[in-house]
Amino acid sequence: MLTWLEGKADNRRRAYTRALQELLADRRLSDVELLDVAAWKEDMECRGLADATVAQRLSAISSYYTYPVQHGIYGMLPWCRGA
Repeated sequence: MLTWLEGKADNRRRAYTRALQELLADRRLSDVELLDVAAWKEDMECRGLADATVAQRLSAISSYYTYPVQHGIYGMLPWCRGA
């Protein structure tokens, strides 16, 4: 996870880390499915979070999951398995 955050500003690192922790809650990283992300987005909207906040948190998750694909760590996003 540290490599994923390298080069990002401190405030962005903190925000991205919080977003990932919030999404994961009590799940393992490998257990997160696309439906979990969609439900989390809906939950944030229902809680009245600003659109910019929701977008930033989703951006953090997108960044986290696309980093290993872009760097050849694994071949596809977790929710694309079997697709």
